[in-house]
Amino acid sequence: MATMDTVHVDVVGGHAIARHGNVVICIHRSEPSAPIVERAFAAANQLYMTQPSGIGLLVVLEAGAGTPDEKAREVITRWKRDQKAGLRAAVLVFEGSGFRAALFRAVILTLTRLGRPKYKDQVCSNVPEGAAWLTAELMACRAPACPPNDLIAVVEQVRAQLNPS
Repeated sequence: MATMDTVHVDVVGGHAIARHGNVVICIHRSEPSAPIVERAFAAANQLYMTQPSGIGLLVVLEAGAGTPDEKAREVITRWKRDQKAGLRAAVLVFEGSGFRAALFRAVILTLTRLGRPKYKDQVCSNVPEGAAWLTAELMACRAPACPPNDLIAVVEQVRAQLNPS
């Protein structure tokens, strides 16, 4: 079974951050706020210190999660432009089905491309698709990459921590 390093779990707020290999994983059940995005940014910076060939980012917005608030978007923009962040690839998984979810994915993809990130990014509709894309991109960048099934397993472990006992 894939092992992870839990960085932060907020059951009430619906957010969790973990690390696995050279990937930071963020799960959001509700609207991401600036403090949680800052915490993920800090976790990524710490991970990059131990992974100088680069890191990946896997963000999961569960169905029903809101979009990041304005201050969170400012942090995200700063992160995208930070040349010292060490990100080689990032994937945003926006779960959900129907027109609203598809529209949201299209808008997010357009906005991320306009922001001109210093790394490759993608928007996907499910975790297996996102994990496969991220693994392939990290390998293309010659950064370490764990198998997609490991990332999927870690996402499920993080989700389990968000479920109240």
